[in-house]
Amino acid sequence: MYNTIYPGYIKPYQGVNNRIVKRKEDEDQSQSSKNSEQLQETQKQQPQSSQQFPIAQFPTGQQVSIDYSQPSVNIAQILTDFKNTTVAIGAPDDIKSEVMSYLNLIETQSNKETPNKQVIKSNLKNASQILDGYITETLQKPSKVVENWIDALFLQQVDYKSDPEIINPEFQVQIEEKKQTEEEVPLTAENSQVFEEEPTVKTSDVYIPQDKQLKRMFVQAKKFSAIDEDEKALNAFKQTLDYAKSIEDTQAQAMVYYEVAQIYDKNNYLPEAVQTYNEAIKNTQDNNIKTRSHIGMAQIYDDVAQFEPAVDHYYAAISFAGEAENLNAQTKALTNLANMHCNRYDKQGTYEYISLATDIAKETNNNKVIGSVYQKSADMSERLDENPKALDFYRESTRYYSKTENLESVVKNYQSAANVMLKLGDKAKARTLLEKAFIKAQNIENPELTAQITTKLKQI
Repeated sequence: MYNTIYPGYIKPYQGVNNRIVKRKEDEDQSQSSKNSEQLQETQKQQPQSSQQFPIAQFPTGQQVSIDYSQPSVNIAQILTDFKNTTVAIGAPDDIKSEVMSYLNLIETQSNKETPNKQVIKSNLKNASQILDGYITETLQKPSKVVENWIDALFLQQVDYKSDPEIINPEFQVQIEEKKQTEEEVPLTAENSQVFEEEPTVKTSDVYIPQDKQLKRMFVQAKKFSAIDEDEKALNAFKQTLDYAKSIEDTQAQAMVYYEVAQIYDKNNYLPEAVQTYNEAIKNTQDNNIKTRSHIGMAQIYDDVAQFEPAVDHYYAAISFAGEAENLNAQTKALTNLANMHCNRYDKQGTYEYISLATDIAKETNNNKVIGSVYQKSADMSERLDENPKALDFYRESTRYYSKTENLESVVKNYQSAANVMLKLGDKAKARTLLEKAFIKAQNIENPELTAQITTKLKQI
């Protein structure tokens, strides 16, 4: 199936040997064709919405949150995505020039009345091999992700006659603007003085420009983003970016790119998100921005079940977080890596990263952070059927969370530990844990949670 995100996304992992997952580099051509036919037949039987966005799965059976796929594609869209890919991976000018020479030949051929398919295919292969060569040299390990992407395209219906007008609008940035409840004043460098009182926006973890005018524009854009007025936020950030460029504030530019990438990411415009995260990285020396941008890209790759690119970005995030002495970010990246290995049912990898994440979390001296790592470790252990370990982790998580005001997490731990006890057949201990959860839920005056626990107690 065609994937418009980036070539690195399209190589799925196949489960073998009792859910241990490996990349299948060489796939039998006839079997691929057969699988493609079966998939097309399945799509005919599905509702239209399912045909447009079929849901991919991890080897454990867990569905991924996003899978941009289409049964057919026009060559114009392939060329657009190829160009976006070249930019997104940060290819230098000489590589871009060489790739564009092939893409220009393809574009010329695709505009003919009867395009030569073989000419287009061979030039796509040539361009893909150039990008793979650059990726191989950059990562210091063999890569065929772009060529694999092109091979996958050849297994489906491709319209080689260029028609940019039929590009699926689902893959373009068209964020619907919410209805306005009040008259909007356009935000410009001239009139942004109207925001004398800065809105309440959480800015403790972001860069705030020192230029008074730029600061107002930036904070107002953040306000729109915080209340999910995404169209307004994008427009405001664009004007903020233009002003930041005019006063040569590169740090503010990078932060704007990061904020815009998050909006794209949130709305599932993944090519734009990846490209804009890269712009943030290229325009800053701030290791915290680089860290957050790499984590953002890693999560995108993780969401579409592409293991190796996600791992690479998490490693980069850990490295930049180390330079910035950002222990919280390192903890987050390591915990996410553990979760990725858990999704692949890789117990050894899961617990290696859990151990690293726990060690870093303890260095933060933040009971909430430590409690969260233990809680997530317990959840992963339960999914891996490592129930005794899960109970130990829930116990540790409760110990640290009890030192904070986050009693809802304590209640969650008691509930989850009770479920584990039920799996182990110990109803008495499960009931005891739920009774503790009930008392805590009453203390925080959460009637919905209390009712949920009461229902569970009645079932035991």
